[in-house]
Amino acid sequence: EVARMKQFKVIQPPTEAARNVEDQTAVQCLQRLKDSRLLSVIQWEWVAPSQTPYASFNPEIHETVKLTAQAAPATDENNILHAGPKEIILEQDRNINSVSRKILKQHIASIVIQQLLGSTDSWTEMTVNEMKEKLSLQTSVIP
Repeated sequence: EVARMKQFKVIQPPTEAARNVEDQTAVQCLQRLKDSRLLSVIQWEWVAPSQTPYASFNPEIHETVKLTAQAAPATDENNILHAGPKEIILEQDRNINSVSRKILKQHIASIVIQQLLGSTDSWTEMTVNEMKEKLSLQTSVIP
């Protein structure tokens, strides 16, 4: 399984969910960003059996977990949309016999948060308010 994961560039999720400095998981942080209206979409999808090349040898024991996250669009003072919202779609296969859905969901959310922040700063070293500030700068009102 490990060799196949390397071949298809599938990252093994950690055994425990990463947490930020406020002891919140990636899924909790994403939800707080959505509640603050900095994200307009957080959508999870599960497809079983998996149809990916990685799982093609035994699709019945694999499912694909997909997360779509979209930053809220930027507008000007007249509320006219100027910049398309940043959208990130990430999916990964899960062997249903060896990886829990919960831990893979946390793993995918962690990667998406890092991509949304678009920085070298790790989200695990930030508070949710710091994440909000960084995202609001990226999607702030355009003068």
